[in-house]
Amino acid sequence: QRRVHGIKIDAQGHDSEVVAGFGSFLPKFKCVIGEFDIRPGIEGYEGAENKSVDYRKILKGFGFKHVELGLWVNTRYEKDFLESNYMCTAWDINVVHWRILSTLGIPKSKWPKQNTGIVR
Repeated sequence: QRRVHGIKIDAQGHDSEVVAGFGSFLPKFKCVIGEFDIRPGIEGYEGAENKSVDYRKILKGFGFKHVELGLWVNTRYEKDFLESNYMCTAWDINVVHWRILSTLGIPKSKWPKQNTGIVR
């Protein structure tokens, strides 16, 4: 049985509404990637300025932390991120492993020795 570990949202400026629509299913994801902070007026993103949903509050409420760009990681899955080969990525999001570990507040002494993107 395959599991979905993360979700990449690209809803033309309405990613916040998509996050809200996941509701109680959201904590099942380890990673959420989206274009949450699209500026109004960009072609193809009409209506993006109508932000009636606070995606930050929703994600934080379910235990997610913002890493960078559009990447949020679920703190409930900290042990999975300690695996040297575990990443959250999409074609337009390329975050090095150590950045995720640092965001989660994991001490460097616990980081895996491979694939962290830094030299110890």
